[in-house]
Amino acid sequence: MELLIWHCSRCPFPEALLSARNCFRERPYLVVPESHRLSSHSTVHLKRVERDPFLLLKDGHCFRENTLSACGRARIRPNVVFESGQFTTILAMVGGGTGVSVVPQMAVERRKGCRFIPIADEGAYRRVGIVQLKQHFRSRAHTTFLQIFLRGLGQKAEARPVSVHGAIRRARCREDIAAVDQPLQAGA
Repeated sequence: MELLIWHCSRCPFPEALLSARNCFRERPYLVVPESHRLSSHSTVHLKRVERDPFLLLKDGHCFRENTLSACGRARIRPNVVFESGQFTTILAMVGGGTGVSVVPQMAVERRKGCRFIPIADEGAYRRVGIVQLKQHFRSRAHTTFLQIFLRGLGQKAEARPVSVHGAIRRARCREDIAAVDQPLQAGA
């Protein structure tokens, strides 16, 4: 593994062998059906959905821990009625009126039947960062990808909540991707 973009509450690896950099914080969103009583709110406290049917990611997904942590901060035990390994399944079920869930900012999208509402807890977030081996050769593709990614973030760690997709969109992708697509020449 040359490079890992991680998204957990903390870096999941021992730092002795690795170089880790926090890139940004990402806030969680409550996703509710469009017909839900809270769908018109601009922010929401998780306490407001304590008794609602709750859809949760399965064990092993990092964001499951972020969700349970946010619920713990709100002092609630979610009424979990279904677990899935995929956000797409959860979002389809929310859109169908099965329940509510919590998703990361990068999963927020226009989706029929769903309304995404920021959770009103400044302490609820997850960190997204880059982890690399300290003593490892960095290929041209690796280095170029990092440059594109960090330029899209504005080169500031923890600067503002922004999604990976937004970071890459803001980078000058056509020029940068063209540079990566060039064959590596001798001596380069």
